[in-house]
Amino acid sequence: WFYGSIFMYNWIVEGGDIIMDDKMFKFIDAWPELQEKEKLFKNFIKRRLNNKITKQINESTFKLYALSDIKDTIAESNLEEMKIDISLDTKYTNFSNYSLKASDADDANTPYMAAFGSFTKKFLFTGVAHKSKQEIIVDGIWEYFNDGFDFVDDKKRVYSQPLGNWHRSIFCADIEVGKAPDVSNDHLYLQNKHFNSFRKKTGIGLDFKIKGKRMHPDKFVKSIKFHDDGVEYK
Repeated sequence: WFYGSIFMYNWIVEGGDIIMDDKMFKFIDAWPELQEKEKLFKNFIKRRLNNKITKQINESTFKLYALSDIKDTIAESNLEEMKIDISLDTKYTNFSNYSLKASDADDANTPYMAAFGSFTKKFLFTGVAHKSKQEIIVDGIWEYFNDGFDFVDDKKRVYSQPLGNWHRSIFCADIEVGKAPDVSNDHLYLQNKHFNSFRKKTGIGLDFKIKGKRMHPDKFVKSIKFHDDGVEYK
């Protein structure tokens, strides 16, 4: 609940975006569901290596991109070699990502659900582009996080996302957040719409991003070869 409390406080005081530090990365690395997702992601990438793709691949919550933006930029450049570093706009260097999608059935009484809920990890590359060879030699794979803390409901929802039962008194914190509505007078059953209503009435509350990037320990893509009709990860 440590990070969940920090994020909630930051939303109320309108503190703006939060930059991830080593402690938060360590917290995320211990996320069991994320660890399992990472294994499945590596298998997803492995099955696509050395095979030309002509368009974006979507499989479950895994995505692999055909990189048309960076391909066009290299083709239009007058340089034979172009350095691609981490400062470049992510629309050029984000080649893949995966997500953990939270649902109403998930247990809100875990530290990761309390802090993040749904979560997306993007993957960027750095390296050197060789125009004549139509190839990028990759020198690093980066993890990139840009997770939103907000109370925005999916437009497909027929009801506002439930956030469980919260005790009315800050001095009587519950050990667990209940999922079902509590009819007693000492609890409030909260949904996204209540936070949006609170913000509308008081002017208090600001959505923000939790941002971070770091080098991935495994350079699982060594080079990227461009073809007239697609791209090939090697």
